[in-house]
Amino acid sequence: MVKTDNRISAAKAYSCLGLSFLVIEFIIAFLGKLVVTKLLGCEELTDNWRIIYEFVLDFLFVLPLNYAVLRKLPKFKIDQKRLGIKNFLTCACVAFSLEILANIFTIALMYTANMVTGIQTGNPLVDRLSSMSLFSHILIVCIIAPIYEELMFRKILLDRVAHYGEVTAMLLSGVMFGLAHGNIYQFFYTALGGCFYAFVYLRTGKIKYTIFLHMLNNSFSTIIWGIRLLLNGGNITVAYACTMAFGVLAIVITILGIVLMVRNKDKFVFEHHKEEFDVGYRFTTLIVNAGMMVYLLFWIGQTVLTLFGTSFTQLLISAIGCGLQGLLK
Repeated sequence: MVKTDNRISAAKAYSCLGLSFLVIEFIIAFLGKLVVTKLLGCEELTDNWRIIYEFVLDFLFVLPLNYAVLRKLPKFKIDQKRLGIKNFLTCACVAFSLEILANIFTIALMYTANMVTGIQTGNPLVDRLSSMSLFSHILIVCIIAPIYEELMFRKILLDRVAHYGEVTAMLLSGVMFGLAHGNIYQFFYTALGGCFYAFVYLRTGKIKYTIFLHMLNNSFSTIIWGIRLLLNGGNITVAYACTMAFGVLAIVITILGIVLMVRNKDKFVFEHHKEEFDVGYRFTTLIVNAGMMVYLLFWIGQTVLTLFGTSFTQLLISAIGCGLQGLLK
């Protein structure tokens, strides 16, 4: 009976997470876009201002509203432990290597898919960040995004579901985080990185560690962006020298991260809690509930639409615009 009750409460928590994360995010994104396009009369913000505007909405509305809704769920107190400098650097190398390997896999996958289908798809992340200055990139990618994403997908999420099974909670955190990026190019490395950040939080109970790890990892993309700006600015020699130096550094850190993963594999353990239920029921309990199914279907659909240069929000805005025009005729 206790196990059955735990499955019911777990399914409720998973469903609430899926619905809350999806509905609040979508409503705020939709209203935010509506304000810009219909009320302010702007067809589109520049990439720089659009990203800043979206994160302002996230911090002012999405994060507080999700916390207000989900705080009603039972909260599990994760034991707090000090990570230490040595372990932090180890985690940084492991996180970097995991995301690099996932990135290589994604590039190979999309290259093969483009060759087989004949459909050429671009990386929307590159297109979106193409007009950003280096300062904006540092501010948004290295500081604002890690804070918001770690509070949402690690702190709020894991505190509500860790006691139902740490492995399930870790995978949930990573997959939801990966899907929320809305494109296949970012899914694998963000999902894998998200799983690792979740593990670090589960073992330390301190969100500051995952925020700093996330910031450090994102800073590598800023280095790449800085090199691209050098190339665009005509500093070819300096850009090539930086590219070679960064390439060597990336290879060294990736190899070091793999070695450290192998050497520290015994530390990759999970704790068990009395609220857990049988392993055989974990997948169905996690997936077969209204909230999580809607979340997964929406973000998988969004990921597919991104390949064709659109999104659910844009389609809805267009539909409303057509509807309004029809009423005015």
